[in-house]
Amino acid sequence: MDEWGIPSGGDWALHRGGALFVQAAEKITIEHSQFTLLDGNAIFLSGYTRNVTIANCSFSFIGDNAMAAWGYTHGDAKLPTGVGINGTSGDQPRFSSILSNIVREIGMNERQSSAWSEAKACLSHVKNNIFFNMPRAAINKNDGFGGGTVVEENLLTNTCRESGDHGNFNSWDRQPFLTEVRNGTPSLIPAYYEIRNNFMISNYGAGFGVDNDDTSSYYLIHNNFFYLGGGVKCDYDGHDKRFYNNLMLGTTAGCWHTCAYKKGYPDYCYNNTIIQATNPDPPPGQPKVSPFAIIWFCDARNVSHVLPDYNNQVQMGEYIYDN
Repeated sequence: MDEWGIPSGGDWALHRGGALFVQAAEKITIEHSQFTLLDGNAIFLSGYTRNVTIANCSFSFIGDNAMAAWGYTHGDAKLPTGVGINGTSGDQPRFSSILSNIVREIGMNERQSSAWSEAKACLSHVKNNIFFNMPRAAINKNDGFGGGTVVEENLLTNTCRESGDHGNFNSWDRQPFLTEVRNGTPSLIPAYYEIRNNFMISNYGAGFGVDNDDTSSYYLIHNNFFYLGGGVKCDYDGHDKRFYNNLMLGTTAGCWHTCAYKKGYPDYCYNNTIIQATNPDPPPGQPKVSPFAIIWFCDARNVSHVLPDYNNQVQMGEYIYDN
């Protein structure tokens, strides 16, 4: 079998390889190419890469990820080579551009796969792509390494077709990394990750447009259009995520929070417009539910207790509610 590894704190494993493998390279452009009927990853960026552009390509019937990036870090001498907390060596994919690609029918062999999967990589630009028909998330950020990635003006739909509890965009964190990305000096705090001006349809098993799972932190999520599902999930000690100026149609709550925050490090959900389906005549035995924009799972005695939101608009039918 091909060698697989656990790249970082997220749930997914990766095979460090692909039909087109890029490592120790700068200013590579891959464009106007078709990748189809491949058993593993199509394009893989490994270790040190800079300014690699993948543009105007099509991917279909791919066994694993369409495009993936996985860097190296360093740590205690007792750790295996390429792992650890220290990413200041720069031995990672940085400044990758994923532009105007079409990805469909991937994950034919490996269900834990995405159109663009990023692990121990940063400062990417993912723009103007169409990603659809895949078993899990269209874009996966496996950790909080470095930050600075921008995801904008993409269409993401028909994701999570073989899974649930996930979103069109998925992230994990769970472990700190030391990088200089945020302000030029080594820090455990990454630069903000930005998700803006995207169209996300949460059909099939996608419960959210953006699933910021397990300590995911430092996100700016704004000016997106979400259809169905929820807007964003913020849970398990994640913090400093700002979800604002988004428009949601047919969704449930805009923001789902577990409230596991440390003092001074909350999340923010404000200035969003949520258009929910009306249900004036619920089935027998089911109470009428007032419109809501935020779900807070804060009551340890009743984790399904919904607390009202206070800074978003919820439109149901002809009315807009300011909670």
